[in-house]
Amino acid sequence: MSEHNITLEGGSSVRLKTAGKYCDRDIIVTATSDIDSLSEGTITEITSNLTTLREYAFAKCKQLTKVSLPFATSLPSHICNDCTKLKTVEMPNVTRLAWLCFYNCTNLELTELPSGLTEIGGQSFYNCKGLRVITFKSTPATINGDVFSGCTNLLTINVPWAEGEVANAPWGATNATINYNYVG
Repeated sequence: MSEHNITLEGGSSVRLKTAGKYCDRDIIVTATSDIDSLSEGTITEITSNLTTLREYAFAKCKQLTKVSLPFATSLPSHICNDCTKLKTVEMPNVTRLAWLCFYNCTNLELTELPSGLTEIGGQSFYNCKGLRVITFKSTPATINGDVFSGCTNLLTINVPWAEGEVANAPWGATNATINYNYVG
């Protein structure tokens, strides 16, 4: 059995070698069985108290179902690429999503975007077929034109602004209806 370290900003790390819950002052990782590799292992939940994360931090964690990032303010590109079982993401303080953040997270069931979100990068939710309804809590200054490309099951986008106020709607979600001035 091999051991793996997840290195965090600032040099601290969490050593993973078997099933259980691993803690560091900045991250908690839950694994359900032995971990052969981070990308193909059985990491099911990650909670991080970090405000800054690296690109590809959790990419290709095939068994990952939940990510909680209560203090993160910006998510880098590819942070959860190809986490095909990921359903839940908690990111209440995120103001910026870089491009390809949740690329190919086919089971993602996110329903609301954080109220302070100001920027959403290109293809942030590409091929997230688990998305059905998305509600914006605020008006981002920048939304890339193809943020929801491949989200074939996304049927409703609720936004608190008037039609035409944000360019490129519906942002690649070809099957979606946009409810403008949505109050909820």
